Amino acid sequence: MNDKIDLNVEVFGASDIGNIRQENQDNFYLDGRFMRTKDRDDAYSFVESAKTPQLYGVFDGLGGEIGGAISSEIACKTLNEFREKILNSTTEDLYDTFCAYATLANDRICKELNSTYYSKGGTTFVSVLIRDQKIYPFYLGDSRIYLGYEDSMYQLTEDHTVAMERVKNGEKTIEEAEKSPEHHMLTHFLGDNPITDYEQVAACPTVKALDRMWVLLCSDGLHDMVPPAVIKMLIETSEDPAKALVQEALKNGGFDNVTPVVLRFTKL
Repeated sequence: MNDKIDLNVEVFGASDIGNIRQENQDNFYLDGRFMRTKDRDDAYSFVESAKTPQLYGVFDGLGGEIGGAISSEIACKTLNEFREKILNSTTEDLYDTFCAYATLANDRICKELNSTYYSKGGTTFVSVLIRDQKIYPFYLGDSRIYLGYEDSMYQLTEDHTVAMERVKNGEKTIEEAEKSPEHHMLTHFLGDNPITDYEQVAACPTVKALDRMWVLLCSDGLHDMVPPAVIKMLIETSEDPAKALVQEALKNGGFDNVTPVVLRFTKL
């Protein structure tokens, strides 16, 4: 593969309240161009050069809690405030910049949740920076980032849940964890504690973008409803994969809000 090949990024975003929930508490962020808000179900798509620094995110307000929607909105808006800092951070400083983002977002969410009305809440986040045709993923919670290339599909993130902790401790298998009530009990998320000096986020290995590679950021309302093989097929074959993924999740039950952001890399 030629390291100097020029790539485009096809960007697709969509979100839906689902079939059960009374409110859409998800948000998505598409490089400053568009932010999901709690009272809009919408979709968006555009094309960027992979040489242009750009930032994406998905946020899942916690489980129907009264402060879930405002938590994801605060996290989304705070990421937008940090956009220029993140895009301009050196590779060495990038992790610290994301931690600074998470610290401020966590502080703002906790202060809001301490108000009379928003007694409980919080949000997950997954975010991807694209710069110099490389992919830098960061996250907290059980929203996921997947990567697809050729015949393979990989989950880059590791769910921050009690069930996954039991898998790591050898107490459960992955299959048992997926069926466990602890599958949705989060161990890390934004809004789970008072402000700290340094809120640590999880970072995935950097990936070099290649022609016909794709990245999916999504809330659990998608990955709980749609099998990986179907996700892969829809991303690779659909004209608008974000809309197609939402429709598939709704067809399979739509038990939660559904939010995918799809990034497809194509040769110029």
